[in-house]
Amino acid sequence: MDHCVVRAGETGLSTLRVDDGDRVFLGWNGGGVTVREPLVLDGELLSYAASFDLVHSSVYSRSESELPKLAGLGPLVTFDLSSDDEFRTPSYLDRVCPHADLVLLSCSHLDEPATRALLAEAVGRGAKLALATRGVDGAIAHERPPRPSRAGAPGGGSGNPRRHDGLRRRLPHRLRGLPAAGRLVRGRPARRT
Repeated sequence: MDHCVVRAGETGLSTLRVDDGDRVFLGWNGGGVTVREPLVLDGELLSYAASFDLVHSSVYSRSESELPKLAGLGPLVTFDLSSDDEFRTPSYLDRVCPHADLVLLSCSHLDEPATRALLAEAVGRGAKLALATRGVDGAIAHERPPRPSRAGAPGGGSGNPRRHDGLRRRLPHRLRGLPAAGRLVRGRPARRT
């Protein structure tokens, strides 16, 4: 609890139901205090985040401006882009994707060609791996092709080698201890594009 940030105000709350395996969101309270007062990562919180294998955020945490700080720390950075069109614009993807190892997109409302196009765009804008969940239709993944190695620079030679040397190999290992993510990885196999 030493690193928990506590603020006065209501917690974000969503109401949903599940219809035939698909989540249907019925409403929300606007995200509560987190959306009104987004977390700012100071030196102490950044050191704490760096002690983990994976750091996750989403559009509803309003943490976009903090992502560049996380990108150079070493942990995998994952970001949930939700299903709303406002979070799929080129300008929004340009703010998030270059700083994320994995972006997650809810795409049950899209057909397969539209889903694949969106995944390719997210990867084209900088995400190393993009995963679309499609409700009862499973999931589709798209990854950035590996870059050729430069002498003396593991994983393509672009910055921190922990972030670029086999993300695909590292991600399942990192997620093994996370129950919800483990079900996603071990459930219906994700198809690669």
